[in-house]
Amino acid sequence: MVPISLLVFSCVIISSSIVQSSTDADQYSPYEGRQGRYEEGDNPYVFDRERFRTISSSRAGEIKALPNFRQQSELFKGIEKYIITCIEMKPNSLLKPHCIDADWVLFVVEGSGHIAYVQQESNNLVQRRLEEGDVFVVPAGQLFYLINSGGRQVFRLANLLYNGATPGQYQPFYVAGVRNPESVFSALSREVLEAAFNSKEGVEQMLSGKEEQNPGAIIQLHPEELERITGAQSRESMPAGHEQNPFNILSHRPTFQNNYGKIIEVDEREHSQLGLLKVVVAATILESGSMLVPNYNTRATKFGIVINGEGILEMACPHLAGGGGGRSYGGGGGGGQGQYEEGQQRDISYQKVRARLRPGIVFMVPRAHPYTTIASPGRPLLILCFEVTDHRNIRKFLTGKNNVLKELDKRVLGRSFGIHPEEMSRILESQKNEVIVRGPNQMGDNQGPMSF
Repeated sequence: MVPISLLVFSCVIISSSIVQSSTDADQYSPYEGRQGRYEEGDNPYVFDRERFRTISSSRAGEIKALPNFRQQSELFKGIEKYIITCIEMKPNSLLKPHCIDADWVLFVVEGSGHIAYVQQESNNLVQRRLEEGDVFVVPAGQLFYLINSGGRQVFRLANLLYNGATPGQYQPFYVAGVRNPESVFSALSREVLEAAFNSKEGVEQMLSGKEEQNPGAIIQLHPEELERITGAQSRESMPAGHEQNPFNILSHRPTFQNNYGKIIEVDEREHSQLGLLKVVVAATILESGSMLVPNYNTRATKFGIVINGEGILEMACPHLAGGGGGRSYGGGGGGGQGQYEEGQQRDISYQKVRARLRPGIVFMVPRAHPYTTIASPGRPLLILCFEVTDHRNIRKFLTGKNNVLKELDKRVLGRSFGIHPEEMSRILESQKNEVIVRGPNQMGDNQGPMSF
């Protein structure tokens, strides 16, 4: 099983190193199916680090975000209100005080630090220590700052943002800064500020600070400054009122676990604000060579971020099938062959979306789309998932001991597949494990090796 220490991962999205040989790259096509083979950039469901845009960058760290999903493909209509971002802060650094116009679910990928925020009701300053594996929610408009207080470690966060007002976008509003970023006060008239602060000299100092001391949204702190700011208080001793603590997903009891891997989930029962955002945070850990059986979510869209290890994603998609029943899309789809026309009969078919998974890859699985993930031999595969869902979502497994097909009449299934009902029953009973099972490369000599 994967030790917790593996969560000192390579950076989820913005790490600069990926170990991949040129031979592997030559042998592998990340997106293939009935309609041919496509370049990785044509796959609308998979995003590598080149797709991220830099929001802010300095010597002390950077913030990056994926572009608006709706701008990538019409397939993403309905999830354009969600944004994936990442933050990397170098040791002894500070992300300046600001608020954002979006609700923010953060996950600590690596390192440790502090978040300090102003309580919504009392206006008291609350400080919380954030550690590897912590999940925490920051509501829209809440003033906060971040500090990397983890010694020599880099502090890395993977984030899901929700903005219902301006879908696919979010804006930071900095209350302190001189240039890049400016503070919001720079947009107000000098005489207005002088009256508001009742200090002409003070306003002059705020607006004309030394630029070299304020290089970017993330700035470097001296160790002495850091110690004075964070103090020696533990998480438990910091005042909170009714505010929530971070929830560590790694210390949570798995939702499912066997010899081949485990799934850990955090929802509104552990962190009530996740329920308001209709988000579940999960970690899927597949042991070397194991696989998550084909499954789908009835009312959830999944964003997966590969943290560690390598593997394969496979998904069935009707939208990209050129002759498929229903609607096909272009606009970055890579396989769309036009629009469905009323009265025109087409064969029902599904495009196989296949992508190589490696640290830093982000993928999206729409609701009802069957998919599977397989860990490559040699090391475990660890995936962080943000699931946009509601309380009515149910995960359905299509194979395995608990597969949903076993609940159907075997005569109906047999007739549909064109095989005898007894043979249909034998097939459905063959897999004795559930949820996570041995992958293709563990099946024995009668199976050819799977290409990774």
